[in-house]
Amino acid sequence: MTGDTFRSYDELVSEIRKLGLERRTGTLFVVSVDNESGQIGLRDGLIVHVRFRRKIGVEAAYTLRKIDKLRFSFTRDFVETTDPGLSSEAVLAALTDVEVAAIGWHQAPRHSPQHSLVAQEAVRRVLTEALTEYVGPLASVVVRDHLREAERVGRQPADVVDALARGIDEPTSASAFRQQATAGLARIARSPR
Repeated sequence: MTGDTFRSYDELVSEIRKLGLERRTGTLFVVSVDNESGQIGLRDGLIVHVRFRRKIGVEAAYTLRKIDKLRFSFTRDFVETTDPGLSSEAVLAALTDVEVAAIGWHQAPRHSPQHSLVAQEAVRRVLTEALTEYVGPLASVVVRDHLREAERVGRQPADVVDALARGIDEPTSASAFRQQATAGLARIARSPR
């Protein structure tokens, strides 16, 4: 850990931000004053795993946020596990309770972190359902990878639709996918916040 000195929660968030901006891969190990431990896994600067106490994912991030003083250390190139359904953006929103853009990462929607997580899941579901018709069961993996890359470089879902459509060989099918996915994303955008 960082010596025997306990540091503030804000310092932890700053460290996560720094590691993200540097696109680091590894695990940030965290220990509270009460000797409760956890870890935050990063791959290429994106959060891919969070565990604290007996919670994982966004729930662990909300629990971690309640800790005032802690010690932490980063071990590079070591990521114990990866949660494929976890959104780095949602974890950051949970950890900071502010728009993710305010701490220098991909811009978050202007609503609660809980709604953001639901909206991200809805985007993933819409794109996967639309793409499955054209590429089969591999669609979920392809969509997941495209959404992660989009989050990493700051692209929007509409950019992901275009990238996915370019991967469909038949022009008529690509156009049909683009229309179906765009209509699904429009429904999500119109949904009540």
